[in-house]
Amino acid sequence: MRILKFDLLYPDAYFRQIQERDSAYIQGCSLEQYVQWIHSQQIAYGEVISEAFEKAGWEVIDFYNQDLLYRQKLQAETGIKPSFFQLLSSAKRRMFYHVPLQDLVAAVTRKEVRAQILNDVLIQEAVAYYKPDVIFLREPAQVNNVLFRELKKNHLVVTLIGCNIAHPVNWSPLHSDLIYTIIPEYDAFFRINGIASSLFEYGIIEEAHKSVAKDIGVSFVGLLGTKEQMQKTLLMEAIAAQHPFQWWGPKGPLLDSFPHLVKSWQGIVAGKEMYEVYRRSKIVVNDYVDTANNKALNMRIKEVMGAGSFLLTRFAENIRFLEEANTLKTFTTEADCSTMITHYLLHEEEREAIARNGYVFASEHFSSKRMLGPMIKEIAAALLKKRS
Repeated sequence: MRILKFDLLYPDAYFRQIQERDSAYIQGCSLEQYVQWIHSQQIAYGEVISEAFEKAGWEVIDFYNQDLLYRQKLQAETGIKPSFFQLLSSAKRRMFYHVPLQDLVAAVTRKEVRAQILNDVLIQEAVAYYKPDVIFLREPAQVNNVLFRELKKNHLVVTLIGCNIAHPVNWSPLHSDLIYTIIPEYDAFFRINGIASSLFEYGIIEEAHKSVAKDIGVSFVGLLGTKEQMQKTLLMEAIAAQHPFQWWGPKGPLLDSFPHLVKSWQGIVAGKEMYEVYRRSKIVVNDYVDTANNKALNMRIKEVMGAGSFLLTRFAENIRFLEEANTLKTFTTEADCSTMITHYLLHEEEREAIARNGYVFASEHFSSKRMLGPMIKEIAAALLKKRS
């Protein structure tokens, strides 16, 4: 069975940074070698999903639509060359049916409109070239989702979504045969509307425990300085004002209003470098997006535990069992958080014992194999059902 997986590279600024760093190597790579290089960076979990499908016997084609170099290598190796002249071909004209007439007209004079339309054609040509059994869309996938309304007729279309549904382009749950989501409210909404949906949890990258020097006091990795991340931003600003704090991640448009965060910012990391930051940290602090409704949904909890570091996160009912198992510690208020930081910076033995508990628990319960196995079986069953 073959799966064409539309994936994302996040944070985009970090990906461009490492792409520039390794440009001398990747420019000469074949498409396959380039995808292997992307996987080796361990960005945004995509390589873990691909590996799990491959181990289950699937042929996986990764598609990174947001990356210009990927698209260039794809076209060079497949011979796909989208062109507006395809409008003149009765066989190819169908690839433009989703485009409003006003956009076709605008494409004559506006380069950005023309580029988007041709990119949509590239995606359809790639689907025709690879002939996948399953099309897998991973959020936000950076693709025009209206394309999959038609592609769904001949392919099983699976979506994994946990982001704000305003982010993907022209996204609708009706464009998918099966949806996986990390958000219970999304799952309930899809099911109420008769759409096949399942809850999904990301797993961690399984690695042996690594002991490194703890030269970072308190750390955070993630986006700060946006309206949606305001609770988190206010908390981190308060921590930065009182403790030896460093953070890495994208700067939101409101960040300049938080002077201690501006001062403590260290750049952007992801993948292997992010895990290294976690391992070097005495304490990693975590909080949730404002729209999380007091639920712990982000991957940071599992990532930090899997890295073998001490996690201090805001309390949420759905992670009570983790604190009761002594694998992490939680706080409820900004003052509570500050008090606990002070305590655990001073009590290394207690802190590291909790971190070791977290690592053991995560290795046993949050492995990617454990999390992805049921999803892969469900997709295979859904494909069989669609074909019958």
